[in-house]
Amino acid sequence: MGIFNNLFEKTPAPPTFDELWKELVPAVGQADTVQGELIRAIGRMTDEFACNGYANWDGGYEILSAFLAGMLTDGTFGPQTSAGVRRDIEMIQRYAHHEKITFDLESAHERLRDATVAWCAKHPEPIAHSANANLKR
Repeated sequence: MGIFNNLFEKTPAPPTFDELWKELVPAVGQADTVQGELIRAIGRMTDEFACNGYANWDGGYEILSAFLAGMLTDGTFGPQTSAGVRRDIEMIQRYAHHEKITFDLESAHERLRDATVAWCAKHPEPIAHSANANLKR
């Protein structure tokens, strides 16, 4: 069971993003669980947006955003949430590719963080994650 399951069992409400980050994301490299890698992906993307406005967006962020999109639209949520996830990630990618868009990217990141936490709460058993050799972020 380990610390991952205890986090969900001990907390009456689902854990927060920060709690999940602390428990599931390694200091360096990719996470060993899908849950941890989801948290790491949106965390890295949000940091890049907040600190650099996506100035360093590259293939690594493309991999992270594709992973996030794939997992958050895997059927765990209904069609409306899945469509929102796809829209938010598409707008993030368009902005990162220097398209002029009118879209609240800060809110998009908040929605994606919330969806990631909710996905983890709906999947409390650790799911093994294999590192992507092409991902250097």
